[in-house]
Amino acid sequence: MLKPIIRRGKFKAISKVECSSYINTKYNYTVPANSKIVYIPPDMSKISKHTWPDNYKQSIKDEICEYIDWKMIGPWHRMSKLDQKVAYFLAFGEYGPRQDKKILTPQEMLYKMIYTSILFGAFAVCIFNIKKDNDFNKKVDHLKTKLKPENN
Repeated sequence: MLKPIIRRGKFKAISKVECSSYINTKYNYTVPANSKIVYIPPDMSKISKHTWPDNYKQSIKDEICEYIDWKMIGPWHRMSKLDQKVAYFLAFGEYGPRQDKKILTPQEMLYKMIYTSILFGAFAVCIFNIKKDNDFNKKVDHLKTKLKPENN
């Protein structure tokens, strides 16, 4: 069942004709002509061209993505500048797989330090054991030559 999402904000509502045509094409659902369904998109003014705002929940991000996908079905020149900016961000912005990996959270940094120290510790133990084995092999070879019976 399709539930309308009604938001209060500074954006104007989508007309009933646009909303009903979208619902008809996507969900094969008919909206009665006297319906009072009005969709108001979430606030997109805080989205920069580089990142999502920190306080946006995943559901809001998904709603914005669906809204922009719907707006891009029609002519682009009828989209507002803000919608075009958000569409550009969704297509080319640094989020998801294109996100800058240099920024680590403190938890990620801790895991990375622990993992790296374990790796270097294991490498140091390997080098120590190789050196110890080589010294032991030299001593064994020396004893073999010393204890080897002389055949004259």
